[in-house]
Amino acid sequence: MTVVGAVAVLLGTSLASPAFGRPLLTASQAVFRRVFGAVGALAGENARRNPRRTAATASALMIGLSLACAVAILGASGKESAAVAIDETFSGDYVVGSGTGQTFSPDVARKMSQVEGVTQVMRQRYGVGTFNGKQQFLGAIDPDGLGSIVKVDVVEGSIEYVQKGVADALRATSMMSEPAHVTWVSPHPVTRPDGVDELHCALSHREFADVLSKSHVLLKLSRAEGMYGPPLEGFHRGCTVVTTPVTGHDEYVRHRENGLVTGWDDLHGTARALDLLARDRDLLDDLRRGALQTASEWPGWPEAAGRMAETLQAIAADPPPDGRGAGLRLASDIQTAIDDVEFASWRAESAMDVYKDLRGQKAVRGALKLRRMLKR
Repeated sequence: MTVVGAVAVLLGTSLASPAFGRPLLTASQAVFRRVFGAVGALAGENARRNPRRTAATASALMIGLSLACAVAILGASGKESAAVAIDETFSGDYVVGSGTGQTFSPDVARKMSQVEGVTQVMRQRYGVGTFNGKQQFLGAIDPDGLGSIVKVDVVEGSIEYVQKGVADALRATSMMSEPAHVTWVSPHPVTRPDGVDELHCALSHREFADVLSKSHVLLKLSRAEGMYGPPLEGFHRGCTVVTTPVTGHDEYVRHRENGLVTGWDDLHGTARALDLLARDRDLLDDLRRGALQTASEWPGWPEAAGRMAETLQAIAADPPPDGRGAGLRLASDIQTAIDDVEFASWRAESAMDVYKDLRGQKAVRGALKLRRMLKR
């Protein structure tokens, strides 16, 4: 709408300039006569003699200047967007390549890894080859650097249960700017969707622990939890967590100490949190160390069972609660849950209406097309 408004103002000014131009030209003539003398007087008379011609000349200059400024702004914006995109998606410090684009000896990477201060070298090869009977451009990376350069995220839960937020977690990983290796652990057999690099179904506890030990981040965007257990399992295996403030998280998750807590329905914020961990290795290492510290302080099964027994004995020793008060609290909680669901549904419908309205505008479609072109 801003672009349409600017064009309308530009055309309106051009069409209306002959009407309001004559008084302005008269005033300008007096100024020109005083400043430039006879030359200014002749110039003023020439401009006033045919206001339409003067307006047409001024409009042509105005439109040309506007187009030149628009092209300059678009060029500067595109250059800055490309620079930001490169800065956000490239996690390394340097790129070493030949000036002509040709390959060189793999021994160069070995010597680079021996330089003091170099912590990781990722080797890459590109070339043209035949795949499925067609000549295509192919690329390959060193698998030894896969776990340290390409960040690994684990999504846990069943996509069938909306309250587990698995669909939102997968969308959040797809919105990341940094490279990521996404692993989905599902309790039921499912088909691997696009954007998921590894899929594990119906794992045992030991198998799930093995997956967590090879991962950096557990992503859990649950809306409701009966027992908030998987993040603690990840803590024991040195895996931090990005989670919603779901019931149970406050038992052991500490924001920016052993994990990151993101907002409800904030997929962009979740993607930014994952990108932050992918870029900031110091922060990621600090959170993983904090997770291990939390796990080491967590009570084991015997101690936990003893505490549970003490709690149950204390409950049994207390007098029974007032049934009427408990019923009223339960009814209030149910009504609150219903109101929350209705409000969330209204927000989703409102957001979809706004999204459809924006996608229908030419300016938005043009901006999205330009962004896609810049990302290529």
